[in-house]
Amino acid sequence: DTDGMWHENFLRAKDLYVEVIEMLMPLGNVYVQFNDSNHDRMSGFFLAQTIEAWFRNSDITFDVTMRPRKYFQYGVNLIGTSHGESKEADLPLIMATECPEEWATSTKRYWYCHHIHHKKSKEYMGVCVEYLRSSSGTYGWHSRNGYLSNKALEAFVHDVQEGQVCRLTQYIM
Repeated sequence: DTDGMWHENFLRAKDLYVEVIEMLMPLGNVYVQFNDSNHDRMSGFFLAQTIEAWFRNSDITFDVTMRPRKYFQYGVNLIGTSHGESKEADLPLIMATECPEEWATSTKRYWYCHHIHHKKSKEYMGVCVEYLRSSSGTYGWHSRNGYLSNKALEAFVHDVQEGQVCRLTQYIM
C-alpha cells in the first residue's frame, strides 16, 4: 500500500538517495549496492540504475546488478547482502562457495538480509546472519496475517580489523 502516485514516489526516492550519497561523499569512499526485493523488483532496479547514472562522473563504486547475493570485503570483514530468500542456515556455505578467496582471507563474516522485515539475528559456525527491520509501514497483507513489527532503519559500523563495532537503529514512528 502506498500513498501518492508511483512517479511522485520514484522522484522522492531518487532525491533522497542523491541527498544521502552527497552527504556521505566527503566522509570517505562510497559504495552503493542494490539488492532487489519482491515488493519493488522493477522499480528498485530502475531507481538504482538512475542513481548510478546521476553519479556517473564521480568516483563512487556501484553494484546495481540483479545478482541475488552480493559480497564485499573490508579488511578482515566479509559481508554478504541479499534480499534473503535462501535458507539462512545455508548462507555461510553459500558465501564460502561463491567467494572462496575472500572467505580464506576474512575472519569476520556477516550476512545482512531484508526479506522478513523484522529483527532476527543468529550465528551459524561463526557467520552472523541478520535480518533487518523495514522502514515501510504495515500494509493490508501484513495486518491481516498478524505481522506487526517496529519500523526502523539500521546501520552497522565495521572496523577494518575488529569487525562489527557498532550498530545504529533509528525507529520510525
